Amino acid sequence: MNTAIIICTHGKLATEFLNTAELIIGKQKNIKTINFFTGENIDDILKKYEIAIKNLNIKNGLIFLVDIWGGSPFNAANKILNEKNITCDIISGINIPMILEILMEREENDNFEKLIKIAIKNGKIGIKNTKKIF
Repeated sequence: MNTAIIICTHGKLATEFLNTAELIIGKQKNIKTINFFTGENIDDILKKYEIAIKNLNIKNGLIFLVDIWGGSPFNAANKILNEKNITCDIISGINIPMILEILMEREENDNFEKLIKIAIKNGKIGIKNTKKIF
């Protein structure tokens, strides 16, 4: 089974990231999205994370992809990282190149540490400025 992934963002962006990725590379397994809405707090996200984790196969590890370093989705994931005895990591600043590469790579080579490196590398590579390139 592939490394588990939870995408969590403010608003409905998490769902749309997965929808976009699946539009490009097809339906994905062992991945959950969590949307964080106005009026919710870290405890609400933690409850959503717990439900998602119970419905994922985390044997090969769990990667949290979140929108903002230090935001509520990050802070809730960090609490799990520090309190649960599971192999997991958090990557902030999710973007489409990042998620596409990590999803494609986990199909070919499901190595937890390599997936983390690929996500960070491709997240950065995906940010470009046209005037600097041409």
